[in-house]
Amino acid sequence: MVKDESNDFVISENLEYDLIVIGAGIVGCATAFTFGKQGRKVLLIERDMSEPDRIVGELLQPGGVAALEKLGLKDCLENIDSIPCYGYGVFYKNECVHVPYPKIKNNISYQGRSFHHGRFIMNLRRAVSKVSKVVSRAFLAPLTIVADGCFSKFRKNFIHREIQVKSNFIGTHETRVLIDIPGQLPSNRNGELKTSIENNYLPYIPTTLQKPFYDALQTERLRSMPNSFLPPSTNVTEGLIILGDAMNMRHPLTGGGMTVGFKDVLLLSKLLSYEQVPDFNDTGLILAQMQEFHWKRKFYGTTVINILAQALHALFAADEDILRDACVKYFKLGGIFTDHPCGLLAGVFPNPFLLITHFFAVAIYGIWKLFTDGTVSQIPVNIIKSFMVIYTACVVIFPYLWCEVKF
Repeated sequence: MVKDESNDFVISENLEYDLIVIGAGIVGCATAFTFGKQGRKVLLIERDMSEPDRIVGELLQPGGVAALEKLGLKDCLENIDSIPCYGYGVFYKNECVHVPYPKIKNNISYQGRSFHHGRFIMNLRRAVSKVSKVVSRAFLAPLTIVADGCFSKFRKNFIHREIQVKSNFIGTHETRVLIDIPGQLPSNRNGELKTSIENNYLPYIPTTLQKPFYDALQTERLRSMPNSFLPPSTNVTEGLIILGDAMNMRHPLTGGGMTVGFKDVLLLSKLLSYEQVPDFNDTGLILAQMQEFHWKRKFYGTTVINILAQALHALFAADEDILRDACVKYFKLGGIFTDHPCGLLAGVFPNPFLLITHFFAVAIYGIWKLFTDGTVSQIPVNIIKSFMVIYTACVVIFPYLWCEVKF
């Protein structure tokens, strides 16, 4: 942020830049910083430079931490009460299953970070101010990157895929509690939402957390965010790149959004570096590089995170519990049955084939448990259930896989 002594923004007299980035959020800041550090003249435009107050973007997976470090922005995780995260705890049917991140070496595990979104954003903006200009009016550049988030005002003009809102997240404040509410959100104004949470969700909260959860429900402001799904699209408009949530969204259940964003910026910074694209006026070369970006990102971890987020939500939100039971029991096996799935969640195992392998391994394990836990008299029914399990697994994962591989 370019400010004078009165703390106001200084408008540069130079109206032409190599790159204009719209949106000083997670992806916008990382993009502006990275290309500014490469020596490009970058202008970052943001409507509101005050600290954001949001209930999303508060978990950075280990893969995102690694990408942030490669971008030279890892210091932005400091001095914001950033809490180390070492995996997941899945509470299911009165038991807790630990799903830790896999180990790197010497018994040291991968580490994610959790923090308040707004404080992290402000650290990113401070980092950007050292290499780019941030102002509140538009200028000219041969290339513009749109990274204005999930509520993008520019997306509809360039991307014609329809956003699917699967559900809504509700959040309290101190220790964040996010509740996935499918379908139409009950009204918050007349108290219907609070009543619905108390009656339909509170009983399923772990016993040790029910009292603080109830107390927070009575005193805290309830905020909501739509859980949207938007498959990735290729950039085909000359002089424009759409990035971040403006281009690609997945369900936030797995907390992979920022990791996808930082990985995309890291890949883009390589494909559009001075060595690859000396001049951003060469729009034909940029479009060719963006075609490469569209396909390379699929093996950079983004496809795995996108598919896993949608598939896990579909699995855990489904009425049928065979696959859900199998998934939890699969985690309990330990070893690669825990390390590989959690590594996929963490963004450190980017191989889509590993995801498909474990997804169907869960289905097969569920079928095996049907027969080993059932009686002889249940065999005919379990045979039918087995076909339904395979069918359900295919219906869950293949549509999302197709969304990733097509243009």
